[in-house]
Amino acid sequence: MSKAHYRKLAFLTAVVLMLCTTGIAQALSLPKVESHDLVSEGSRLRVSGPDAYITFEPYRSESSGRFLLLNLHIENLPDNLDAVPFELFFSALSPAPHAKTNDLVFDPRYRVRLSVARPELQSGETWFAVPLPDDRPPSSQLRLDFERCADCSIEVLSHPKVVLSAPDDMTIAKITRIYNGVNKLDKEGLTLPLTNWELHDMEGDLRSLSVTGLDPFMTSPVIDISTKDLAGIAVTLSRTQVANSDYLDFQLFYATEHHGFRADASALVRVKAQTSNQYRFFIPLNHLSEEQPADHIVERIRFDFLPEESANLWRIKAVKAINKAQMADYQTLTPPQILINKQQRAGKRQLLVNVMKKIINDLAFTLFYLLLLASTAVLFWRRFKI
Repeated sequence: MSKAHYRKLAFLTAVVLMLCTTGIAQALSLPKVESHDLVSEGSRLRVSGPDAYITFEPYRSESSGRFLLLNLHIENLPDNLDAVPFELFFSALSPAPHAKTNDLVFDPRYRVRLSVARPELQSGETWFAVPLPDDRPPSSQLRLDFERCADCSIEVLSHPKVVLSAPDDMTIAKITRIYNGVNKLDKEGLTLPLTNWELHDMEGDLRSLSVTGLDPFMTSPVIDISTKDLAGIAVTLSRTQVANSDYLDFQLFYATEHHGFRADASALVRVKAQTSNQYRFFIPLNHLSEEQPADHIVERIRFDFLPEESANLWRIKAVKAINKAQMADYQTLTPPQILINKQQRAGKRQLLVNVMKKIINDLAFTLFYLLLLASTAVLFWRRFKI
């Protein structure tokens, strides 16, 4: 073998060794993380505020990976905390309705709520795996939020990794909920399923509900409906007994990505009692996409019966999310007596933006209307000019 071949072989060997060494060094080195409401204390991070989280780029990120492997050690956990809750966010380019084109943000529509048992985070072997949504935005960075962990001391021991499968002996985090996008309403709306609703002071199923207490209500499963085209909720129901009063009262609550069920995010409805005991009405919610701060996702709804006689039976026939394009068909079903509790209304600038959006969305009618005004003005000017 010639000297030239030896030199080429030596060069290739050096390149391979350099790549292997670099890869091993990267795998063993500590990850570079950015933190919020955390202060550095040597190799550890101590929680210093109410919104503690770290952002990082996985060492090995596979786009089709199904698990995120984390290696954390946490001390000074609260005594009454048996499992530590986390929330994992995925980054994406401008996924939010008002994001700028090139902004890298963490989309609240794609995240995972999880918890890990306390002993798993305080033992010597601290690796655990987080199942990831199959359909998620391509993420160059991830964000891990630490919840209910005031004054905790956190150490990230190794680079997080996104892999296809988790080792058999590795702890799998308990998933509380996976947010995997949002349901966009088509022009026909969305009929909500009548299964998996949670009942309070009621028993049975939605087709035969028996009131058992003083505060009867039913809570929907997760629906994650976009408010962009949401006009409201239509409800069809009946009861088995004649009402003891002339009117029946109901209350609809809605939980969004910003808040849970609360009184200032609800609508009170009063309908006249019918001899047929059949009721169908529409509750407008089109203001949600126009308020500031705007709510972009209705996660769940809750329907309260106020007040209600015990032992009465209700039958829920249909609950449907209505598209704004269907507003004309359902407007007549809006009860005459309705009180909608709204949050802060849009400011002057946002109102102008909303008006411009409506003009652009119906540009043909707007141009026709402007042309009609211009023609009328010209006719008046010619008729009455001096």
